[in-house]
Amino acid sequence: YCYDETYDLFGTYKADASSILPKDKRWNAAWAVGAGWNLKSYFKDWDAVSALRLKASYGRTASLAGISPSLAQATFTYLNDSYGDSRLFELMSLYNNSLKPEQTVSTEVGMSLGFIDRINLEVGWYDRRTEDALLDVPIPSSNGFATLKRNIGVLSNMGVEASLNVNILNMNDLRLNLKGSVAYNYNKVIDLYDGDRLYTSEDAIIPDFEVGKSYDMLYGPVSLGLDPMTGLPVFKGADGSEIPATGKLTREDMVALGHSVPPWSGTINLSFTWKSLEFDADFYYVLGGIKAYAYSYVRYYDDANRNAVKGQVENMWFQKGDEGKIYHTPWFSSSAIENMTSWPNSKSIGSSDYLRLSMLSLRYRFSKRELAWTKGIIKYANVAIQGSNLFTITRYRESDPESGSFIGAQQPVLTFNLSLSF
Repeated sequence: YCYDETYDLFGTYKADASSILPKDKRWNAAWAVGAGWNLKSYFKDWDAVSALRLKASYGRTASLAGISPSLAQATFTYLNDSYGDSRLFELMSLYNNSLKPEQTVSTEVGMSLGFIDRINLEVGWYDRRTEDALLDVPIPSSNGFATLKRNIGVLSNMGVEASLNVNILNMNDLRLNLKGSVAYNYNKVIDLYDGDRLYTSEDAIIPDFEVGKSYDMLYGPVSLGLDPMTGLPVFKGADGSEIPATGKLTREDMVALGHSVPPWSGTINLSFTWKSLEFDADFYYVLGGIKAYAYSYVRYYDDANRNAVKGQVENMWFQKGDEGKIYHTPWFSSSAIENMTSWPNSKSIGSSDYLRLSMLSLRYRFSKRELAWTKGIIKYANVAIQGSNLFTITRYRESDPESGSFIGAQQPVLTFNLSLSF
């Protein structure tokens, strides 16, 4: 509903049913209400303010994401094996007929502001709280299954998003435009109903969820550095004791090291046009995340082009008595494999912050006058060159800060294009 081009109201409601769930939990409703307020009408005499608008919404949705029929009701499948003349079948998964959709309550507030028809600012805040979150809970292996899907958590997802568009120059043949955006997301586990930490197996010592922590948190032990006699790290126990790499770490020894997914991200775009020449540059950045190093050792060349980390060999432990080394020995016994390879530690992680030139392009469109020599044979001509992922600035010392590996990393791509119409 809109009144006087100043006030906007909206409301939605729908009800869905799923045959996956028991009859008493089959129907679930989703609804939302919202309002908008155009304040520009109150500032008609303010020529500097070209736009001013507020908006807000509140709603609830239900989700069955992650629930399959075999998780909510007994579902059997035939096996290729047989017993005598009978074909065997088994229960696909341990089902839970008490499952229900997780409920998400969303609140959003936003503002749009414009100045002198050249500067536009968009700011938004959101808060999404998920109750009865569907999570995998470990169960005794005597049941024949490792986990059971349950409604067992309350999760919070909050954030702020903003974008700015500045029209710096706007002349007949010359235009210069600058755009930027920033987003911050903070998620947290509010409650797990049955405890403060949730592990997906009886033997796991790394929690998948912890109350009060983000659910993208990277866990591992605190490293006290390398033992100069063995070249292996020494870890700090929960009680302050020293635990060698060949020792046994427990759940209490694991601490939150940082966000595996950077909470900050954004873009920067610069666009320039002069007559028939167009130039664009796009940057992308992330901040606040960490990533574990893979430590892929190459011993014989201390060269950045042949090693994952520059200076890796020079700073690696090779013999007893080596002190002040950063990288542990590449040789260690099977008793240390779990602590060395299964999880990161406080000294085997690095900041995954980066700034990437994601796109750079230059285009030129030929005018009719410039094509006159073709005697009308060429009606349209355009030439362009574009580069993608041309460079990345980062403090991460190994491979790619986004993927954490050379495999699958964003590669530079250079494209030349010539378009002709006859």
